[in-house]
Amino acid sequence: MALRTGSMVFLVMLVSGCQPPELVYVTGNILNLRSGPTTRSQVVRRLSRGEELQVKSRSQKWVEVIKGGGVEGWVHGDYIGNPDQVRAAHNRDMARRKTTRRTWQRPARPGQGVTPAMDGGFTLETMTAGLELKVEELDPIGGERRFAGAGTDGEVLELWGDPDRLNRAAINIPVVDVPEEALTKSGKIAVQFVRNAVPRWKRDGSYMSGRLLELTRLDAGEGGFDADGKSVRFNFVKPLGSVRIVIEPQS
Repeated sequence: MALRTGSMVFLVMLVSGCQPPELVYVTGNILNLRSGPTTRSQVVRRLSRGEELQVKSRSQKWVEVIKGGGVEGWVHGDYIGNPDQVRAAHNRDMARRKTTRRTWQRPARPGQGVTPAMDGGFTLETMTAGLELKVEELDPIGGERRFAGAGTDGEVLELWGDPDRLNRAAINIPVVDVPEEALTKSGKIAVQFVRNAVPRWKRDGSYMSGRLLELTRLDAGEGGFDADGKSVRFNFVKPLGSVRIVIEPQS
C-alpha cells in the first residue's frame, strides 16, 4: 500500500522517538506576535485568524511559536487553538456582522461584473469599490483604525489604517467544498479586490476561480506578485478552507 510523504515522515518520527511538532492556529481575528511573553514586548508581526503556528515552548499563559518562514515570537494562549475553535470563532463573527448596523458602505454599481478599477490610491473607498459588502469600523488596536465587512457567501474583508491611507487590506474567500456557482462568484470578487489595488492587473473571474482552487492543492498554499508599489499575497487558510488575499504597500 502506498504511503503519502507526510505519513512516512510521521512514521519515521515515531520510530526514531521524536514527537511530531505541536501545531496551533490563530483563533482571534487579529493577534500580535511579540518579541517576549508580555503585552509590553515589541510587536514582531500581526497574525490573522487561521494562521498555523508551531509551538516551541510555554510560559504560563504565553506560548512561544514559530511561524512559516522561520519567524519566531510569543502569543497569548487565549487566542490560539485547534481548527474547530478557529471555525467557531469565524462563525461567531459572521453571525454578528449579519446583524450589526452598517457604518460605512460604498454605493454598489449594479449590472457590472467587475467594476472599473479606480486609480485613487490605497484608500478605504478604492479598496471597497465594486464589493457589495457591509463595512463597519471596529475598535482600534495599538492606535490603528480597523474596518471589516462580510459578504453573503462567507467573504470577510479586513482593512487597517486611516480611510484615506490604508496600511493593509485583506479578504478571505471560501474555497473548499464550495458549489461551483459560488466559487465563480468568489473568483469575480477576488479579481475586483486585487484590481482595486492594481488597476492594470487584467485577470478574469474564471482564471481566479481556478487559481483559488490550485492554492488549496499545493503543500505551501502560497503565491503572489508585486506591482504598482503594492505587495499582493495569496495564502491558503486550512482551518477555514479559504484563501486569504493580503495587499500592502511595498516598503
